[in-house]
Amino acid sequence: MAHVEKFARGTTGVMCGHYGRTEGDGVRRSNENIDPARTHLNYNLAPAHDGGQIAFIQKRLSEVKLQNRADVKVMCDWVVTLPVTDEFKQQKPERQEELTQGFFRASYDFLEKRYGRENVVSAYVHMDEKTPHMHFAFIPVTEDRKKGGFKVSAKEVLTRSDLQTFHADLQRFLGQRGIPLAVLNGATKDGNKTVAELKKATALEATAAKRIESAKREIDNATASVQTAKETAAKEKERVRAEVEAARKEAEAARLAADSVHAEARKAKMDVSAAHGELSALENQKKQVERDIAALQSERDKLLTAAEVEALNGKRTLTGGLKGVSYEDYEALKRTAADVDRMRVRVSDAEERAAAVESREKAVLDSYNRQLQEKSAELNAQYQKLIEPHKQRTLAEMQKQVEIDKKLSRLEQLERFLDAHFPRWRDLFQTFQRQQGKSRDTGRDR
Repeated sequence: MAHVEKFARGTTGVMCGHYGRTEGDGVRRSNENIDPARTHLNYNLAPAHDGGQIAFIQKRLSEVKLQNRADVKVMCDWVVTLPVTDEFKQQKPERQEELTQGFFRASYDFLEKRYGRENVVSAYVHMDEKTPHMHFAFIPVTEDRKKGGFKVSAKEVLTRSDLQTFHADLQRFLGQRGIPLAVLNGATKDGNKTVAELKKATALEATAAKRIESAKREIDNATASVQTAKETAAKEKERVRAEVEAARKEAEAARLAADSVHAEARKAKMDVSAAHGELSALENQKKQVERDIAALQSERDKLLTAAEVEALNGKRTLTGGLKGVSYEDYEALKRTAADVDRMRVRVSDAEERAAAVESREKAVLDSYNRQLQEKSAELNAQYQKLIEPHKQRTLAEMQKQVEIDKKLSRLEQLERFLDAHFPRWRDLFQTFQRQQGKSRDTGRDR
């Protein structure tokens, strides 16, 4: 990149002192970019003049026409800066020195040919500042087309056309010399700019770079926060999944236990059903016995008991019978009384069995009802134990999700801000990430 300045006669002395400064010359300079320890590396590509730069300026001005005004620009200075690119920085020191010398030598030859060897005041290369550059100082002499001869006119030498084509012409000349450095960039592609314009553009670029860097840091921080939130959410999700799996296993065990209880309950119901069947059969037997008892009772009223029959003390008559009763009837009467007594015993046994069945049925029902109540209470307690942590966990998960949503919202707000003020920030950020990736890859290769 290059820019040009114009100077009146009153400032030439100061500028020539700046160009040809030497180490330990005792001059106090305000330029903070100058490193006195490197001043000895500066050199002049132009031919040396007898008496120095000021003497040459006075001599050359005396040879041409010059308006007698204090504001006439008698000297111009093209400042050509070495393009220190990333590719340049990656070169070895020997190659960097070779490229630097070749660049300034070719630039000097281009400028000397453009503005005339006879007008060159000096061409000092300053290696003691932040970026190496050359001050090509010359007297703007041009042909006086009206009156003949030559005159000093910075306006006619540095025309708009000259300034607009300067960088492209210089770039073409460098290419012809085989110098692989570019002077065409965003600041020079539309033509030459003044120092003030370049400084303003540089300041704007620096401000934009700072803002972009700040935005990158905010994006990195937001991305890191989101990534941390995602990792935390993933861990929490895994923890919840493990707990849910454990709860599922517990629920499965509870289900198996419930199935076992249900099986026992079904068996108990079957036992109860069987007991009911047995009870029903006994009940039928009981009713039959009661009917038999009722029938016998009816007959009993008509018959004597065995004791009553024995008490009759019947006597056989001469004809072989009893008084009013035959002997056969008497024997039959005795057998009937005995059958009645045996029937009473059977009825008593049936009643006892029926009572035993009723007692057993009640005991079975009470036992299984008690077991069912105990199992039901146990299963309900297990269920409450299983769902209570999930209720609490649900609230905690909702709170964490709210925090994640807040972080995502801040990231979206930042992206909208960057889209509004720095439309190219996404491209710049992607380029930055690719460069970071290349740097990491280079580090691994080393």
